[in-house]
Amino acid sequence: MGDTDIVARFGGEEFCILAADMEASEAAKLFEDMRHSIEVTPVLFNNKESSLQVAVSIGVCTEKAENLEQMTKFADDLLYDAKESGRNCVRMSH
Repeated sequence: MGDTDIVARFGGEEFCILAADMEASEAAKLFEDMRHSIEVTPVLFNNKESSLQVAVSIGVCTEKAENLEQMTKFADDLLYDAKESGRNCVRMSH
């Protein structure tokens, strides 16, 4: 992530990341690496590792639109597509 990127909570359990000036291939790697890191990080309860598996679904809009609201909507649609496709994956606009 870059110095100018912004991370914000976006609803109950959703977050929105504005990663400016990033090529689609860089975004694909960044968000897949993030998804994988979450997947393999042990969950601790009372300082003991648990077998609880954490998954994350990610929607990424890499195409410019008329405004940020429209781009956020595209990413949100991709997020729900990721959830409906079995979760724990990244879906990107092409």
